Amino acid sequence: MKLRLVGLLGVALLVAGCIGFTGDPTAVPPTPTAIAGASPSPQPTVPPTQPQPTPFACPALPGAVTASLDLRTATGVVSIPLEPGVTVPMPSASIAPIDPADVAIEGTVLGGTELRGDLVLEEFQGDPAIVITALTARFVPLDASPSAPVVPALDGASIVLTLPDKDAVGRLLLQLDWNTSCGPGEGGGAAALTVQNSTIAAGCPTTADAMLAAVRDAADLHITIGGVPEPLDVYGWSARWTIGNGVDDYGTLFPNWDRSVVITVAPEAFVAVREKVDDLHLVSVRASIYNRADVDAYFAPDSNQEIDPVTVIRRDVNPNGNVNIPAPLDPGTYVFDIDATWLTSCFELNTTRSVSVKVVAPA
Repeated sequence: MKLRLVGLLGVALLVAGCIGFTGDPTAVPPTPTAIAGASPSPQPTVPPTQPQPTPFACPALPGAVTASLDLRTATGVVSIPLEPGVTVPMPSASIAPIDPADVAIEGTVLGGTELRGDLVLEEFQGDPAIVITALTARFVPLDASPSAPVVPALDGASIVLTLPDKDAVGRLLLQLDWNTSCGPGEGGGAAALTVQNSTIAAGCPTTADAMLAAVRDAADLHITIGGVPEPLDVYGWSARWTIGNGVDDYGTLFPNWDRSVVITVAPEAFVAVREKVDDLHLVSVRASIYNRADVDAYFAPDSNQEIDPVTVIRRDVNPNGNVNIPAPLDPGTYVFDIDATWLTSCFELNTTRSVSVKVVAPA
């Protein structure tokens, strides 16, 4: 009974300390007495102070901005400088044709599909307030022929464009307005692009498994080197119209060298690299030429010998669709390690192939 009474007294005192009793308003409330075995009364929780975001520090000259638009194309990212005061002519404005020889094509895109570009402001990197507020875009073929309108859209600090769905080579003209934490800005620029009809991508794989299967099928294709059929050994690839790529590290030099095949040519004669199928187009070749004796020594058991090429030759494809690699002047046996880039309707392929070439002086 005593324990129970003490407990009740403690409760009464605890309640009295919390809500008080009628009496002297200046009296100090009694200190609550803890109940034996009970948990301490909960104390009010003060929420932690949330860190406040650091305001963006404006540059000393906010008007002097290095601006560009990174446009994602099938051949890589094209960075388009944006200069203040550069505008896009109205569709009714006359634009003179441009000689294709005077223009460097910067990228290839698929017509009728969305292209994405990101605004880059060097002096405002890290500014969360960057937003594009207006966009004017026009695609003008180099021959100044009429073209369907570009369909533009805005997405924060990015733009989305859809170009006319037909084969064309021309300039994409852009004018952007934007806002930052430090105020507005504007600029315009242009890029020369090749636009391809979207039908070229019809039937291209879009899933990872389908892409890998298609690349494996490419291994069944053959090319010719010096007139000799050779397999297409793919070590790297990227999808041209969708996101997807892969690489295989062979881990050694001359990974697929067939020592039994020897191509015989005269000094400085051409060793031609070309395709043998319709949907395979050579783009460029990098040929490293080694002395055969150095390569044999490199592969000798327990060899730690380093190996250097006699020469390295880089060539783009010629109008005939092949690349001609000149053989060395000095007679002897060499190994040509040939790295090539190819295009199909769906992929860009990187291949490697090594062949033996015997240079024989005329009798």
